[in-house]
Amino acid sequence: MTLIKRILLPLALLGIAAGVGYWYFFYRSTNGLESLYTTQLPQQRTIKQIIDATGSLEAQGTINIGSLVSGIVLKLYAEDNQNVKQGELLAEIDIGKSDTDVQATLYALKEAEAASIYARAVFERQKQLFEKNNISRDAYERAERDMLVTQNAVERAKALHEKATIEWNNTRIVAPVSGTIIKKNVSVGEAITTFAPPTILYTIATDLTIMDVNLEIDEGSIGALRIGQTAEMTFDTYPYKVFLGKIQDIYHSPIKKQGSVAYEAIITLKNKELLLRPGMTVNATILVDERSNVLCVPGYIFAIKRDLVRYLANKLNYSFKELSSEELNTFKKQGSHQENPVKTIWILMPNTIREIPIELGINDDAYFEVVGGLQGNEHIITDIKEPDSMDEFYAQLFSRGL
Repeated sequence: MTLIKRILLPLALLGIAAGVGYWYFFYRSTNGLESLYTTQLPQQRTIKQIIDATGSLEAQGTINIGSLVSGIVLKLYAEDNQNVKQGELLAEIDIGKSDTDVQATLYALKEAEAASIYARAVFERQKQLFEKNNISRDAYERAERDMLVTQNAVERAKALHEKATIEWNNTRIVAPVSGTIIKKNVSVGEAITTFAPPTILYTIATDLTIMDVNLEIDEGSIGALRIGQTAEMTFDTYPYKVFLGKIQDIYHSPIKKQGSVAYEAIITLKNKELLLRPGMTVNATILVDERSNVLCVPGYIFAIKRDLVRYLANKLNYSFKELSSEELNTFKKQGSHQENPVKTIWILMPNTIREIPIELGINDDAYFEVVGGLQGNEHIITDIKEPDSMDEFYAQLFSRGL
């Protein structure tokens, strides 16, 4: 390759690059300004504000059955899904001894009763003799005292026998209510205790046709929740079947898990077909509020950066009008509801980009209701293209000259 070619080839390539850059910067930047941004008018939409929550099912009237005595499970008479009646024997507990205490206290009671009968008879005889002045007052009072002592001994023996009987009867676990066994928690030969946490032998549901839905509502959403609001619920086993219910109660006690706080809300569901089972996971959508045909803006417009808007105004050679803090405070004081949030947006006007405040109502996470600040004919800036690195490069290059 000759020396001339070696010199001319790089110059030619540089000229081509400069020409492309010149076209890219001047033609593209002057004729493609509309592509730098997008605008849209406020929309009329129906907004549904909802709360999504998960929870679990619990049979209404669920009772955990424990034992009043510690020991070993001797016999079990009921199994899962079995229907039982009130008073029916469910289990027997071995406390390490038979009913010997019951028998011993029974014999002690009989002895006390016999001694009491004898003492009363002696007293009656001594009373007659005393009335005839045949014995001294001291002998009479001793007989009276012995009778009272034996009567007290009878009452004490009765109490001991009753205590022994109750303790023995507690080894026999009976159903406190009629219902269905939904869980058997122990096996024969297993040790049970009355100390915390006490052993649960059985869990009984009094009525499986009515279920309680226990929902965990995030603390950020609990303020919008009200008793009577409607919820749509689905279950993993019935993904295409929607169950409807209403919020029955909202608990004040917090549920703390891994640094987050939630509150429990209760919904009652009818389960006549017995499709639902205790412990099932519930996915609920709660309708908090609904507004029809209201003025709305998309939520992503609130994320537009101020510096980006200023950049756009410079590119368009428009004036850039920011909202002052005094104007913002005045707007907030004039709002229809002081608790409504106020945000600012950017609108495109002839030769001007202006920041304006708007008062917001409900939202569905995608769109926000506008209750004040817009007429409906504003051109709202919804997106601005980020500055292109090639634009910046050629702007610096050609602003200095080649």
